[in-house]
Amino acid sequence: THLITPADHKQLEDLKKSPAFFNSFIDKEHDIRVTVVGERIFAVRIFSQQFTESEVDFRRREGDLKMEACELPDELTDKIMRLMQHFHLNFGALDFAVDKEGRFWFLEINAEGNWLWMESELELPICAAISNQLLAT
Repeated sequence: THLITPADHKQLEDLKKSPAFFNSFIDKEHDIRVTVVGERIFAVRIFSQQFTESEVDFRRREGDLKMEACELPDELTDKIMRLMQHFHLNFGALDFAVDKEGRFWFLEINAEGNWLWMESELELPICAAISNQLLAT
């Protein structure tokens, strides 16, 4: 993930037959990583704007960033659960950018997304939730 510059435009022609995802620039306040396990939602606010390297993609400074568990708006939680049901997923890692006005921008869902770093840092019971989900199915 990176910003597209005028110098990149020449290389875009090479992507003509490849899948690629582009979105408009989002002036972020922070990022949110949501891990869904069955009916459980674990949301983490990532203060990605504290370092230049992580302003566009928090993964570039992942180990250095301040994080905290957070609550999501009910409307967003409902939409996330409908998305999970639509794709028949029991697990998903979803990334959102939150802009300066507090709007949530959906970036992606990954059916095999990373979560252990959040559990380790914030002591979230994601591993236990996965175990319970596996035992229930």
